[in-house]
Amino acid sequence: MVYIRNLSLNFGDQPLFVRLNLSLFQKQWASLLDSSGESILLRLIAGIDTQGSVQGQINVEPNVCMAWFALEP
Repeated sequence: MVYIRNLSLNFGDQPLFVRLNLSLFQKQWASLLDSSGESILLRLIAGIDTQGSVQGQINVEPNVCMAWFALEP
């Protein structure tokens, strides 16, 4: 399972996420669309460093398998 609690991310004075809460359970799917910060959110969940000021909590259980397809124009 993936649990995100009160995640806030700012780039300078620009907020990208403000108190985001999300729980994903076994066999559940989620889609992030448009220019909503999906790549940054996936990097945070994967534990990959990102720029900006991050607050909140992200917990990913050890048996979680995720797939990420980055589309480049």
